[in-house]
Amino acid sequence: MNLEYVSVENSKYHRKYCPPGLDKSTASLTYPPPLRQAEADEPRVANPEIDRVLQRLSDKGLGGETHVIQYLLYLHRRNCRPNTIRSNGSTIILFLTFLTFIGRNHLESITREDFSAFIEREQDREKRP
Repeated sequence: MNLEYVSVENSKYHRKYCPPGLDKSTASLTYPPPLRQAEADEPRVANPEIDRVLQRLSDKGLGGETHVIQYLLYLHRRNCRPNTIRSNGSTIILFLTFLTFIGRNHLESITREDFSAFIEREQDREKRP
């Protein structure tokens, strides 16, 4: 293979990340375009499973949303499968629903007994822990 004819600028991958009209020296300064302040404060979610879990979380009015977002984005960064994200999100929603049922409104107030009670409840429902 003759490497002198290989050029990054002519690559199909380069066009994907560097729009036409920008040269390599200024592309990193202007692309991607800067975010508005409102967009910069919100985390970007590129996974539809995370969007669904967050929608279910907000529909039920459960607390701890920032912790859930951080954990689901962590799973996404680890390149977990969509089914893993979906099942972990469903379990989190079940756990947060259980916490509101027993009167725990803050995640900081959770004890070991709360975890044990949740696991026993799921086992009583014939679910795996």
